[in-house]
Order: sequence, then C-alpha cells, then structure tokens
Amino acid sequence: MKEDGYDGYVSLETHWRPRRKLPEESIIRPRGEEFSYDAKEASEICIRNLLQILNSVYPS
Repeated sequence: MKEDGYDGYVSLETHWRPRRKLPEESIIRPRGEEFSYDAKEASEICIRNLLQILNSVYPS
C-alpha cells in the first residue's frame, strides 16, 4: 500500500477470538452477544499487531 501511494483509511474487523472458535454462522452473519463476546481482547491484540506492522513500514 505504501508503494502504491495509498493514503486512505484502514478498517479493522476482528472476526476471531483468542480463546474460542466462532460458529460459522457468526462469521457469516456477525451480530449479537455470542459474536461480541471476547471481541475487545481480540481487537486489542489485532490493533497491537497492526501498529507493529505500520511502525515497521513507517518508522518514526
């Protein structure tokens, strides 16, 4: 993306959970309490990893 000159937005959609497997239906049609359970922890892990990638591509 950097080489292509992309300067837009990136969206993070966390469709996995660190301690359990989501049912296929929840992945296809994400909604409700079952899908959201443990989503915060999963998103925090993904954000940390995404920031590491971005920092390696765009060092300060």
